[in-house]
Amino acid sequence: HPCDKPLTCTNNIADRIMTRLLDESASDYCRQLSQKVWVGQCKLVTKGYRQGGISGVGLRRMLLDEAGNQKQALSIGQRKSLLTERVILVPGPDDERNTVLWIYDQFLSGIGETEIANQLNMRGIKNLFGRPWSRGTVREVLTNEKYIGNNLFNRTSSKMKQKSRPNQEDEWVRKEQAFEPIVDAEIFYSVQAIYRERNKKITNGEQGR
Repeated sequence: HPCDKPLTCTNNIADRIMTRLLDESASDYCRQLSQKVWVGQCKLVTKGYRQGGISGVGLRRMLLDEAGNQKQALSIGQRKSLLTERVILVPGPDDERNTVLWIYDQFLSGIGETEIANQLNMRGIKNLFGRPWSRGTVREVLTNEKYIGNNLFNRTSSKMKQKSRPNQEDEWVRKEQAFEPIVDAEIFYSVQAIYRERNKKITNGEQGR
């Protein structure tokens, strides 16, 4: 294909035109390939397979063989080695699952994310990377649908060398009940209702300025 053909710098106008055409052909090929990869990832997500990203506290990535049998839990940074292998999320250690449930319980009792993080840090409980908790990491646990077993993809997107941006929810690819949940759905959506109400108050406050 065009990417295999060497491009040379020359003053000959015919060669320069050909170089430009090859450049555009190569770019078009790369765009098409990228689109095919993305479509393939979306199809795997709708079948319940995990596409990238860390597991999160209380969860682990599990490698499946071609027949769908569990092979081994993957550590942070470890990837599958065969194209026929797949990855799902499974419940993690009891102590981590209890921490997740404790976070939800505290939040529903009226304690904010920053105070929850402070209490976890005072108790010496680390996040999945072995680091102290923050308001952001607590919020991630409280808002990510993977904790009720949903498989999500395309929540964010980014262009080359640019920071990722959040996508609108209607752009997300979702497979419900793909994994075994560790948080009850009723509890999870009660938390989301609190966030929606909080965002509504912030929006109304800004409009009243």
